[in-house]
Amino acid sequence: MSLENIERFARRIIDYHGFRSNDGFYCLIPDKESFSQDEGLSLWVYSKKRHRFETRIEKFHNLNRIRRMEKMVGVSEKEFSNISLSIEEYLNSLKEIGFIRIGKGVKLFGQGKMYNVQADVSLFENNLEALKAFEEVTINNPIVDFAEEHGYFEVKNRKTLVLDELIASATKKQTRRAKSESKVKAKPEPKAKAKLEPKAKPEPKAKPEPKAKPETKAKAKPETKAKAKPETKAKAKPETKAKAKPETKAKVAAPEASHLVAATPLSNKLKTLATQKPVSMPDWERKRDVWKKQVGNIYRKIETWLSEHVKNGYMSFNEYGKVTLSDPIGGDYEIESLELDIVGGHQVVFQPVEMNILGTVGRVDLQHRGDTSHKVMLLLIDRGKSRFTWELWKGINENRQPFKKETLEAVLNQWIGD
Repeated sequence: MSLENIERFARRIIDYHGFRSNDGFYCLIPDKESFSQDEGLSLWVYSKKRHRFETRIEKFHNLNRIRRMEKMVGVSEKEFSNISLSIEEYLNSLKEIGFIRIGKGVKLFGQGKMYNVQADVSLFENNLEALKAFEEVTINNPIVDFAEEHGYFEVKNRKTLVLDELIASATKKQTRRAKSESKVKAKPEPKAKAKLEPKAKPEPKAKPEPKAKPETKAKAKPETKAKAKPETKAKAKPETKAKAKPETKAKVAAPEASHLVAATPLSNKLKTLATQKPVSMPDWERKRDVWKKQVGNIYRKIETWLSEHVKNGYMSFNEYGKVTLSDPIGGDYEIESLELDIVGGHQVVFQPVEMNILGTVGRVDLQHRGDTSHKVMLLLIDRGKSRFTWELWKGINENRQPFKKETLEAVLNQWIGD
């Protein structure tokens, strides 16, 4: 499993089992609905910078957390401090998977030191057993038990795992691919047609023109009689047969096909494409670099547009992630994605999709995670002379508008208000 797939797997664990994620890439047990659900008991965090999973147990004993637990579930600081035993057991379970100790240690609630643990992504690459154990420890551990016992959290889909779902999906894809490949192999028609096509052209033999020369000689010798007999026979037999077979077919088939193609809009597009020069590799690389640069530029603009909300603590940006896109000309390449966390448990994702689409340089999807109905497209338009602009499209043929600060805030306002 690749780095990107492991990240998606981890995010799926959070969504599928009812956890929440706040700034960065946290998996936490959310606080009760009457409190902010982008806060809670931290289980682990994924560091995009270091490409690793790690714990942050120091978040359990800060003053805000202790006061929150008193208000939310009515436990005193002394009672809440008993969770340190649960934390220690949870850390040991992670160590059994392959996590290792990091940091200088944390004194939870004034007790002995405990150490955070971490595991590089490499631990999980092509290691389904480790992935399964990690998911099971996440949903079945003493910290989760503590939250469930106090009645403010319950793991969703405890009996099924995300990993099982992914394996089943991969198996279906492989099965479909195998069936598709077998069908392709089982159909040799294209080869058969290719061999028969040359034999299907009888035009050279069917043409009667070469026989016209003997007729001319015949005119030169018997002058009067030859004109009356041979010429009449020549016209009656070879010429009539030639017209009856090849020429009649040509008049019925060729002109009609020509007429149909000419009347089809697709014909014009195909003719245009046929006259264009194929895209060379250096040209594609230049376009890809422009595309990646413009995507990075719009991310920085977005951060500037929303900086006031970030300063007020209402929003936060995750570190830039990487997604791998596949292009039919240049193959696979990496490009940055961006994630925005908003108070109230909302998360918005800016993810590039592809280059050269709908007559534009490329497309980035803007989506409200967890709600597929909240999705728009950002399309990069080449205005010529190295000028580029972004447009927000809500559909292929409707609601197109310039993408700017006011446009973005209007979309976010609508989504988080629904």
